[in-house]
Amino acid sequence: VFHWISRAKASQRQRWREGHGGPAASEAAMGATEAGSNASFASLSQWYDHARTVWQTLSMCGTDLLQFRTMQQVLMAQQLQEFCDALVQKNVDGKLSSESEALIVRCTRELRGVTDSKDIHAIDNAFRGQLDGLRDAVLQEMHHEFDEFVKSHDRKFTDEQVKSDKRYSLVGPMRRKYASVDSLWRSAVHLALEQRSMDNLFEEISAKVNDLLLEQGANVNVQNVERVFEEKWSQVMAEQVRKMRPNLDK
Repeated sequence: VFHWISRAKASQRQRWREGHGGPAASEAAMGATEAGSNASFASLSQWYDHARTVWQTLSMCGTDLLQFRTMQQVLMAQQLQEFCDALVQKNVDGKLSSESEALIVRCTRELRGVTDSKDIHAIDNAFRGQLDGLRDAVLQEMHHEFDEFVKSHDRKFTDEQVKSDKRYSLVGPMRRKYASVDSLWRSAVHLALEQRSMDNLFEEISAKVNDLLLEQGANVNVQNVERVFEEKWSQVMAEQVRKMRPNLDK
């Protein structure tokens, strides 16, 4: 390998001699070239700092790097992104998260206190109205803070497209948080509806068993109570299945 490298260097020097007027000129040119190449990074630490800066820029821009026309746009987008991250942490991860969690706790407590499915749907509608209002208020606050920040640094942030893109990027984290809260709430509503359905089913079965026991009066056979309960349970379940079965004729 070392012999191959030596031969390659010798061949390169020979080409320099032929193209630049002799050994002296070629040696001087080669020395200048090597000095220039070594002057870019005087140490490994300098190369690492440069590589880290390039990587941070690529990581920040992602697949949108080609949309920037100048390095000024890249720096502008980076500074605005840092401010947007702070806004999201303050308003979405902070305010929206804590207030929506408190809203779920309060409305879940209300769900436990009702016995009618109509009341459950009413609580559900009220929750969604409050959550939508909270979402709109937080998003409006973020947009207001963003606009004020850009306005106070109008000489620095001059590219309208970059400002518009970063302002719109605030919507994404808001939507993801809203979807997460909505999914958690839908699970609570579904559980409450299932609980009410089971309670109604048990009440219906109990009523039928009680009616049967009243009909028998003093002739009640205690040993057959369990059998009677299972029989009525099967009847009610069959009726529920019939109600839920889709009408294939439609």
